[in-house]
Amino acid sequence: CAEILNELALYFTNPDIFENGLIDEYIVDVKDMDDDIYAAYTGKSAEKMKRALVHLAPFAEHVTVRVPLIPEFNTKEDTRRSVEALRELGFSRFDEFAYVMNINQKKQ
Repeated sequence: CAEILNELALYFTNPDIFENGLIDEYIVDVKDMDDDIYAAYTGKSAEKMKRALVHLAPFAEHVTVRVPLIPEFNTKEDTRRSVEALRELGFSRFDEFAYVMNINQKKQ
């Protein structure tokens, strides 16, 4: 998902796409801004996701960033730190929520 987001961010980070009504809003699910937590949950580096966010930052008013509380991977304090890091990039619209996982869905 981060790879696709990065490619889209490179292609669609032009003010014309918003002015021409091609895109109204980006909704981005970041998992966590902490490299270790991100890697533990996704199995991948957070580098591409963070690079995509840098490309989207100039258009932050058009971006809603979803910051999940993921059982067994991050804490409320981790999500608070993620939101703070995202604010430092210029984002201000957040959807903070908790993942609900049943016992059969836990990552192995």
